[in-house]
Amino acid sequence: MKAFAHFCTITKHKKLVLKECFRVGLYKQGLLHDMSKYSWTEFRVGCRYYQGTRSPNNAEREEKGYSSAWLHHKGRNKHHYEYWIDYSLEGPNLLAGMKMPVRYVVEMFLDRIAASKVYLGDGYLCRYDVNGMQMMEEGSELTPNFWRAPTDNDFGAGLQRKYAVWKNPTLKLTSLKHAIENDQAVIRAEYDMKSIGGKLFLTYIVNNKGAMKVTQKMVADKSKKVSEMFRFGMQMRMPANFNEIEYYGRGPIENYADRNNAAKLGKYRQTVEEQFYPYIRPQETGTKTDIRWWRLLNISGNGLQFVSEAPFSASALNYTIESLDDGEGKDQRHSPEVEKANFTNFCIDKAQTGLACVNSWGTQYVGILTFALIVDA
Repeated sequence: MKAFAHFCTITKHKKLVLKECFRVGLYKQGLLHDMSKYSWTEFRVGCRYYQGTRSPNNAEREEKGYSSAWLHHKGRNKHHYEYWIDYSLEGPNLLAGMKMPVRYVVEMFLDRIAASKVYLGDGYLCRYDVNGMQMMEEGSELTPNFWRAPTDNDFGAGLQRKYAVWKNPTLKLTSLKHAIENDQAVIRAEYDMKSIGGKLFLTYIVNNKGAMKVTQKMVADKSKKVSEMFRFGMQMRMPANFNEIEYYGRGPIENYADRNNAAKLGKYRQTVEEQFYPYIRPQETGTKTDIRWWRLLNISGNGLQFVSEAPFSASALNYTIESLDDGEGKDQRHSPEVEKANFTNFCIDKAQTGLACVNSWGTQYVGILTFALIVDA
């Protein structure tokens, strides 16, 4: 039963990539894409660890500490950047990434789009690996985010109810397109937001070095009356070992749009654990403003750097927004009662409303958040 289900899954994935490769003129790559998945070495792993919601290679890796199918696969498929890793001429025993031909960069992202459709179907970025190192927590995605755990002031103004439409707005994927522009892969996703009467647009631009530029744009319906929002940004989860922060912005203490004059602009290095302030009652915490660049790193100094065309705000916590949110009424919990997450939850915002509940948006809002993901590995 699992064997048949796995066969259907990898064949569906292959057909999707084949179709899109033919659309951009990569006929041979489309026909030969992922043929090694049908070899016994890879197929038996897929049958044994098949789940239907994610790659069976990840399940094998969790059990064994490595994936035999992936070790076999990456050396036979040129659309994986790991294929292009070789010894560097700059020093003995050093590994380095070679320049990846554009046609394989295109195939790589057609492969990722197809995987998103097969396993998730929402068009969000769900994986970002560098030299075999996962930069995103397994099963997580880079998603739009308009909510924060309400502060005491928010509760005083009743914003947890007034802004409720932004807590989990339904985003329906209506279009997912890709193209090659200026030797870069470009993926565009469009979403309907019926609950707020608007549209959301996500654009990913990726070069052959793996750097990614992400743009999130929302256009609101002027005729529909909708409440303001707590923030306009995105969030993603990184593995827990990415627990060090380095940034240039306001610090060292948490600061917000209307509470940052005492926070000096400078370069800071901190830990994720230090970002959480244990207020008597759990609530929004840890944000920094006026950031020029932000890095999330592991102990070896590997990780991701986030930069933007304009100063932004960000936070990184071992707590989710949901875990700090009391809902419509205060639970009167205390911060030590909140369970830590086993990952690093990163939020990046174009803007977040201040702590005094001042209206930062006006009567209508068209938001554009643009930032770049750059590998620090």
